[in-house]
Amino acid sequence: LLAQLRGERVIAGFDSMLTAAQAFVEQRTKAASGDKAAVAEVFVCELELGYYTLKQAREKLAGMELSTPQKARVDPILANGEVLLILRSVMDTQDKAKLAEAGKKCAEMKKEGRLPTEERTVVGFYSMIMDYAESTGDAALFEEARNAVKGKLGDGPEVQTWAAKQEERLKAIQ
Repeated sequence: LLAQLRGERVIAGFDSMLTAAQAFVEQRTKAASGDKAAVAEVFVCELELGYYTLKQAREKLAGMELSTPQKARVDPILANGEVLLILRSVMDTQDKAKLAEAGKKCAEMKKEGRLPTEERTVVGFYSMIMDYAESTGDAALFEEARNAVKGKLGDGPEVQTWAAKQEERLKAIQ
């Protein structure tokens, strides 16, 4: 895999994908000759294309110097991967201690500015924070997380029902 189609399946999108693939191949050639900047760019592109697990990505990152724009591309991918691991670890549990620990991890990530960007992880991330905030009595954190989820979900009737239930939870915390 050398590139992904981003956007609609139209000629301009395929042209853009071809340009990205050509640039990736050029960066690989430079990286093979020892160009450190190219090595970093190849890693970032490979990470974006899904070449690595979270663990592999972290290992490859050790000692690698990324530019600020590269770091801005890498950080959300790592955050999304970390959140997915957290969510999977509690997917089928009702164990309140495990759920609280998962929520605490998400709250710590948020505090550190490590935020997921993928829709499938954002809602789960903030839902875990809401549960954690409720368990610790942190109304401000609960409200902030609730607002983030609501912002992602929109304003449909089912969202309004959900929001009303969350408002009750918030009042109980306060």
